[in-house]
Amino acid sequence: MKAWSVHLFCVGMILVCVAGCGTTPDKETQQTPSTQNPQPAAPNAPAASPEKLYTAYNMWFENSENFLAINYKKGMLIPAGTEVSNVGVASTKRTPMIAFTTVKNGQTFNVGFVAKYHPGLSAQDYVKKMFTGKNFEALTAGMTQNEVKAIKEGRLVIGMSKAAVLVAYGYPPEHRTPSLSSNTWIYWIDRFRNKAILFDENGRTCKPAVATTDEL
Repeated sequence: MKAWSVHLFCVGMILVCVAGCGTTPDKETQQTPSTQNPQPAAPNAPAASPEKLYTAYNMWFENSENFLAINYKKGMLIPAGTEVSNVGVASTKRTPMIAFTTVKNGQTFNVGFVAKYHPGLSAQDYVKKMFTGKNFEALTAGMTQNEVKAIKEGRLVIGMSKAAVLVAYGYPPEHRTPSLSSNTWIYWIDRFRNKAILFDENGRTCKPAVATTDEL
């Protein structure tokens, strides 16, 4: 009888040990998902939403499918500070095309980049001039009411700073104005006419001898 009791006692202890091993997880592998910290994003992971882009200056076009980066001052106006998307450069047989879409109405535009008008720059370089992360308010911060009004109307007036002229008219083509430090900037009105914008010693637009109004 004693031998049989000892036997039962040993079997019971073995079962307790086996059960314990099956229900107690090892400390090194035990996990509690509800309290785990999330893994940090990889350094090169894309941002949750891409930075917004806007037109850096007023742009004019007659044909949305093909107008030039030289920015003739005729046709319809895409205002400075217009939000855009899908900005990119496509190579064609004739000339690279800078493409973008205006967010508000979903219209797509194609801008031809003619290298001879922009020496030393590529189409990719010009994209950085055409578009910015600043909206209209940021672009015109610190400018006078007259400057902001002129920019919205797509024109130049006496007393505008160089920064205001850039937002109103864009960059003067580099083949005729290689440096913005110059006090004379040459813009094209259309294929056949250009206009010189003069700045005084303070970097403000001034009236040419032939001007009869405050508009340049």
